[in-house]
Amino acid sequence: MIDRQLTLRREPCKADVDQLYAELSRRGARLIKQPQDRDYGMRDFDVVDVDGNQLTFGMGTDASS
Repeated sequence: MIDRQLTLRREPCKADVDQLYAELSRRGARLIKQPQDRDYGMRDFDVVDVDGNQLTFGMGTDASS
């Protein structure tokens, strides 16, 4: 049983994927892919939550504009 909870809030401003990755890493999240620029115009990374669900966090890159 995991005795800690990871809570994320959605902020109204643009999130920085690298900062979010660093914070989740510090908090002990199970990270499975590091932030990377993708050819589809996103910079994203993947994490697995405590229930085993894979989540992707990302933001558009300059290539997507």
